[in-house]
Amino acid sequence: MPWRILAVCGLAGVVSGAILGLVRGLSYPPTVAFAIVEGAIIIGAPVSVLGLVCVGFWSLAKRTRHPGRS
Repeated sequence: MPWRILAVCGLAGVVSGAILGLVRGLSYPPTVAFAIVEGAIIIGAPVSVLGLVCVGFWSLAKRTRHPGRS
């Protein structure tokens, strides 16, 4: 379950960054592809880190509630 949170956060970040890059790159068509990749990286990386932090907190909370289980 927790890794699905990470995957969803990362995918949402990459897709929203790609959309932002597409919109910003439409003003100059030769750089649209670069703008899409750049937007996906610039927005996707921090959102993936946020998802990783959420997974870490979720795992810590689960372990503190059930110390005998893994």
